[in-house]
Amino acid sequence: MRIGICLAAFLLLSFVTGCSNKQDCFVADTIKEIIAQPLNDKGLRVYLRSSGLNDKEHFYEMYKGVPVFDDCGQPGRQSISQVHVDTSIGYPQKLIVKNNRLEIVYSNDESSHSVDTVPIEVE
Repeated sequence: MRIGICLAAFLLLSFVTGCSNKQDCFVADTIKEIIAQPLNDKGLRVYLRSSGLNDKEHFYEMYKGVPVFDDCGQPGRQSISQVHVDTSIGYPQKLIVKNNRLEIVYSNDESSHSVDTVPIEVE
């Protein structure tokens, strides 16, 4: 009888976890769009990806069109450009889009801009 109950509980647990719609990610990345009208007119979108638990790492990613992100923050397609925010250099002052590539202009002034409100220029 005990074996039957244990087997039934095991099968029920296997069924529930096997049919779950949730992604298998430890911590989902946070994604935020950086609005820039000149880019939107060209069909380009820039997003800020924040990864990590305590020490957040930031990346700017540029896509052609609007990507669809899953529950873990992963896009349905690959970005056309990606750049890591290197805080050892300074603080992002602005982003430059040149030949469909992202570049960061850094400043030593921490109050110049926040990583999620950085202005974008198109060259």
